[in-house]
Amino acid sequence: MTEHRRRSNKTGRSVTNDALLDVEDVAEYLGVGQVTVYRWCRDGRLSCMKVGKSWRIRRNALDDFLRGSKYPSSLTEELRSFLTVLPAHVAVIDRSGTIVAVNEAWRDFARYNGAIEQHVAEGSNYLWVCDSAIGDQSDYAAAFAEGIRSVISG
Repeated sequence: MTEHRRRSNKTGRSVTNDALLDVEDVAEYLGVGQVTVYRWCRDGRLSCMKVGKSWRIRRNALDDFLRGSKYPSSLTEELRSFLTVLPAHVAVIDRSGTIVAVNEAWRDFARYNGAIEQHVAEGSNYLWVCDSAIGDQSDYAAAFAEGIRSVISG
């Protein structure tokens, strides 16, 4: 007998374990790009099926993928170790502008320029910080936020 646990997706609809998810839902849930999900499907790492012109992933196949994958922790660890060796000040943000990782050069730059560290560290929304900037550099910060939004929107 198939277990039918129910979960909600981004639209608030109930999703059973055997529900078909689209690539966009899976990418958003995992915090990766859709191209990454397509690559996992193509490489056979994630069990997918083609329905018409679209790829679909069963919820239970996604759960199996996550249970058998080191993706969530190892990717974060790899990203952090990569950032530490970069001399440039770097912050990685998600689609909403929330900072997910920074390197020490970024922290040093923030301290040197008088930033409140908690506003430019992991968990903060960098777009909000730029939009809220006041003083001599506020025009640059607003333009920077606009540029980031342009990149995020594609």
